Amino acid sequence: MVGKYDPPELKTSNLISGDAIYVSPAIHRTDETSTLFYVSNYLGYESIYTSRLIEKDGKLSLKEKEKIVKGGLKTGMESLHILRSRISVSDDGLLAFVSKSGPIDRINIYDIKRGEITNNISFSDIVYISSPFISCDSSLIAFSGADISGKSDIYLYDVNDNLLKRLTNDWFDDRHPIISRDNKTIVFSSDRALKGYEGYNLFSISPDEDSEIKQLTFGKCTDTHPSFSNDNTILFSSDRSGKYNIYELKANGQLYKMTNTATGLFEPVEYDNETIIATCYLNGTMRIVSIKKSPPVISENVYENGIEKEPETMPETSIEEYNADFALDFLQAEAVYSPGFKSGVSSSIYFTDMLSDQHLVVSLSNTARSWSELLKRMNAGVAYYNLSRRVNYGLGAFHYYYDYYDAFGYYKYTEHLYGGSGTVIIPVNRFYRFEVGTMIYRLHRRDDIEKLNTNITSNYVSFVKDTSLWVSTGPIEGARYNITIGNNMDINKWKKRYMVYSFDFRKYFRLSRMSAYAVRAIFLANNGDDAETIYFGGSLGMRGYKFYEFSGKKLFLVNQEVRFPIIDEIHLRLPFGDTSLGTIRGALFIDVGSAWDDKISKLKGSFGLGLRWSLGGFVVFRLDIAKKTDFHSISEDTPIRFFIGYDY
Repeated sequence: MVGKYDPPELKTSNLISGDAIYVSPAIHRTDETSTLFYVSNYLGYESIYTSRLIEKDGKLSLKEKEKIVKGGLKTGMESLHILRSRISVSDDGLLAFVSKSGPIDRINIYDIKRGEITNNISFSDIVYISSPFISCDSSLIAFSGADISGKSDIYLYDVNDNLLKRLTNDWFDDRHPIISRDNKTIVFSSDRALKGYEGYNLFSISPDEDSEIKQLTFGKCTDTHPSFSNDNTILFSSDRSGKYNIYELKANGQLYKMTNTATGLFEPVEYDNETIIATCYLNGTMRIVSIKKSPPVISENVYENGIEKEPETMPETSIEEYNADFALDFLQAEAVYSPGFKSGVSSSIYFTDMLSDQHLVVSLSNTARSWSELLKRMNAGVAYYNLSRRVNYGLGAFHYYYDYYDAFGYYKYTEHLYGGSGTVIIPVNRFYRFEVGTMIYRLHRRDDIEKLNTNITSNYVSFVKDTSLWVSTGPIEGARYNITIGNNMDINKWKKRYMVYSFDFRKYFRLSRMSAYAVRAIFLANNGDDAETIYFGGSLGMRGYKFYEFSGKKLFLVNQEVRFPIIDEIHLRLPFGDTSLGTIRGALFIDVGSAWDDKISKLKGSFGLGLRWSLGGFVVFRLDIAKKTDFHSISEDTPIRFFIGYDY
């Protein structure tokens, strides 16, 4: 390999590298500066960055990295389609890029001078848009688009006249169009040669009516990511020599090989007559590099395969039905409060199928005090969720047996209940949704004086927002909130027992790439003559306290913590191979809360240090060391609690 190809470290200079994806370089020049724009998921969300290009001693470097567009946080910017769509910049300083906007894609125009998005362009009959290329004078935008039929064709949008023209209209896959400086030629990559499935070549077409498609490159290979150089030749990436390298196509049709790296170069753009900036695959990720042009080598001659009018018909094949084979996704011990239902603690095992369309959740706990009560006091629940359609649904069944105590630890009553549940989840868009749920269960309650046996229904509706970004131990950026209203009714008497009101707000402020300040505020209230008592505490509520230490018909809780990395990854080298033992992260926390029935009780709090060990990506072990306080004094004891679960 090394003898035939050059290691990329010897022939390229890193402009941007690291354990993230950096792709789609685009250069904007003024008389004073040259600026590089690119797309990266450096902080998790797909974003567009800009950096000044500095040339010193014949080498390029970047300075003053700035994030100018952030995806994944609001409607219209759900995704920037990293790895499948390129960005482009006009001489006038307009940046064109694609984002997902609800059910379709849209083109966004970012004004570099003004520092803001000034225009959004979408088409109701085009659901998929990729690689918008804005002309040098900003008057035209060429892009690859697909309608509901799935045809991927080249379109040309006239910005000034607000006119859209479809340049190709067939079943071939057309990608990555570019526009020449005189606006007279559009070059793109397509599989319209070689019967539609043996590779991609470069083609050109004129914006004029009834223009013929001309084939520019030939061969059983993939020619992709074309760009015009300063002298109007075409740079592109191709695997025609076995590895993806950069080639140059002259106006006379002569093809030259410009690089010979071993790992692959993509998306070339010319910086000057001696230097190319491109995307390079190395060490399992994509980075942006600069390459000095090598003396061009005439590419091998290839036969002219010619343009096909229709793709070859695929042979008949059998279709097998998809079988949902469930596999372990993650484990979670959790403090549960279900609207109009119960609060409690259980351990849950989550299973999903390969497509993550179907989820199976099994919850287990036990309150037995002797072997004879083991089965009687087994708390178990199973729930199935189907996410394969836009409107999701869930079905479940459960059996619970709990003893309840007051704030002083005295026995109040025992409850035994079993029944079923149903949930419908209605998305508004990627970030907002409504949830409607109902539960019907048999309730047996007894205390030292009386017994209650009846049938209960609990119903609720929730409005949810979620823009959170997760790492292995929990969210690190974004926000989540849940607003819920519900009721609990006695079916036998057809009487409302109580109303349920719930507000849960969580916000995550990024402090650095792997650290954050996280805050959570919760208010819960059960209002009515027969309102259930809410219990809370423990590692996922008030750290340093026991789970049942707080109880009341109303609850207020604020959690704050600074999350930071301790060990990024633990590797264990064994004779039969390496294994990862996960990551360790820490947290400095302050918790404040109270629970009451009629009159607000005094606030209590805790503060301390937490450790989180994420093992295998499916379980997080938690260790919290806390001090308790009533805001007049601090407890002498230092409770240490072990738990399993993700950060709030």
